[in-house]
Amino acid sequence: MADSTRQERQETEIQAVLGESISTTVTELSRADGKAGILLGWAGAAVALVTTAATSRRFSAGPAALVWTSDVLLAAAVVLLLATVRPNLRTRTGWMRYATLEPAAILREAYIDGAPEATARRVRDLARIAYGKYVRLRLAVDLVYVAGAFLMAGLLLAA
Repeated sequence: MADSTRQERQETEIQAVLGESISTTVTELSRADGKAGILLGWAGAAVALVTTAATSRRFSAGPAALVWTSDVLLAAAVVLLLATVRPNLRTRTGWMRYATLEPAAILREAYIDGAPEATARRVRDLARIAYGKYVRLRLAVDLVYVAGAFLMAGLLLAA
């Protein structure tokens, strides 16, 4: 009797830790989407400004190449940020798989998902999604940094 009580207590503790992990990971997913959205707005505006500046002013060959390179890098950052916030509808994890199931199958899934192994798989799946978003977000920020350096170099050479 004591062994089953101890095992139930351990499973309850494991479920609590896994539940907290899911909550933390979902929060990180939201943070990544928020950061990507803000950076997307800024990078998109920067592309528009750099393109306008590059087409409205006559630059010599060297500065023009640097300014246009910065514009291309900013555009690449925008594409990467769009990929970060774009929903992946091909995944069969989490709530999206319920769209294809009948109500009885959803109930079976919900019962099975209560097991620690299923919860651990969900934590892993969510963490992989969050990690991928943060990798793309970091790369986009790096592209914006490099684009800024090219832009500054081009403008300094043009002055």
